Amino acid sequence: MFRHPTVIAAQKQGLAFPDIVIRREQALESLRASLLTAKGTRKYNDPDDRRVIYASPLVDVAANVELAKETLETCRIILELTNWKIRLLSKSNLLTLIAAGIPDQHRHRLIFGVSTGPWMTASPTRSKVAPRSSASGSHRCTPCRMLASGPSG
Repeated sequence: MFRHPTVIAAQKQGLAFPDIVIRREQALESLRASLLTAKGTRKYNDPDDRRVIYASPLVDVAANVELAKETLETCRIILELTNWKIRLLSKSNLLTLIAAGIPDQHRHRLIFGVSTGPWMTASPTRSKVAPRSSASGSHRCTPCRMLASGPSG
């Protein structure tokens, strides 16, 4: 990747590799084309095909509003054209923007992971570190309950 002409040009301008963001041009169009045949029918139409797509843990899928909206559109395309599930991991509260934009008939196929650090709990008014003894898989933080229940209103 360090040999890519765009990366080399950016480094010549004084940017370090961690400061460079590489985006695929026309990513949504490319995704749609890869999920359809030349005749426009679904390539992955088997109802028993239950793959799970994992978002890269190296890139936050909702780091800002632009990425959250692009992630939402990406999810909509995948959910429309496949029977796959999607797992999204983020540290951002913008995951709720993605959750709110998913049609009801597809919500059961999304898995959200909210990364808040070890032993963290969250509430609408404050965040705090919980004692180790109280952390368990049975406790769900407020943002997780919000994602599971969908938008209120």
